[in-house]
Amino acid sequence: MAISSASDRRQPVAGSWDELAGVIAEFDLVPAFAPALERVLAAISTTGGSAGELVAAIESDTGLTVAVLRRAQTVGARRPIANVPDAIAALSPEEIERAIKAVPRAEFPWRTSRLEVLLHRSRVHAQGVMRAADRVARELGLAQRDDVLVAALLHDVGKLVLERAHPDYTELINARTSNPEQRIREERRAFRMDHANLGGLLLGRWGLPEQLADTVAGHHCSEDGNEVATQVSLADMVAHHGQGETVDRGKMLRLCHLCGLSVNGLRDVLFDLPHSGGSQRRTAEPSPLSARQTEVLRIFAEGKAYKTIALELGISSSTARSHLQSTYDKLGVDDRTHAVLRATEMGWI
Repeated sequence: MAISSASDRRQPVAGSWDELAGVIAEFDLVPAFAPALERVLAAISTTGGSAGELVAAIESDTGLTVAVLRRAQTVGARRPIANVPDAIAALSPEEIERAIKAVPRAEFPWRTSRLEVLLHRSRVHAQGVMRAADRVARELGLAQRDDVLVAALLHDVGKLVLERAHPDYTELINARTSNPEQRIREERRAFRMDHANLGGLLLGRWGLPEQLADTVAGHHCSEDGNEVATQVSLADMVAHHGQGETVDRGKMLRLCHLCGLSVNGLRDVLFDLPHSGGSQRRTAEPSPLSARQTEVLRIFAEGKAYKTIALELGISSSTARSHLQSTYDKLGVDDRTHAVLRATEMGWI
């Protein structure tokens, strides 16, 4: 049912939940743009191709990311798989190929249908939020960086439901004149459900991990600095700002403080993001380093000495040296410079 007039756009839409539930039930596959699918197939077939190239190709498209994550849940892993590198590690190339070939294709660049226009707009914003999340995760040294990136990529998938159920959705929710929090309130008034909760329901129906579904559902209301949803919320605001849209600066600064990002760090992220060409090279290999080894190496990368590291971490200088030597052995390098370069290149620090 479409929203018929300006006067009733701000009123709850009778029967809107029935329509949304119907769209959720029918929305089984997210179409993928042809160039992304072709790049994944090329990465699979290339002898000696890097896992990072395959991860980046999959993460360039929401439909492919969903398809690969869904297939990964069926392989009998000991825990839910909530990011693309772990999914690739769990699946064979043949399984990945079968998963993505089942996804319908969307044309690009002409966008001849309303759905293709919607998918393109959604992809542009999702990629912006993922780049922002990647930068924020690196600034904060987050261990769960890959989980943050997938949640950032899928955070607005509920908007696909709203726009398919209500063709007037984009007219009601104007990104140029309202901030994300105002738009969430408007969605709840008009549709009795916001896109974040709809996204969580959709991911749950697809069998994706409960934690990922909860993150998507809560990315506009979480204010716990240790929660992925809070980090995604901050990245979302950074991306909106970078795209010239209105944001609640007070909330952005509050989230920044909660997550442990300095104001100067936020300033640099906001300045750099519009000029970035994308995330650094992605990798499917999990880090071989322990949490403590990663922490020691990250501080070493700042140029600090053993004694300073020992004081910061509450350990002895000899223990710091021992952690670093173990790091060299695991990374197959001989000194701190090569250890930092290797870990940074692979996205482990």
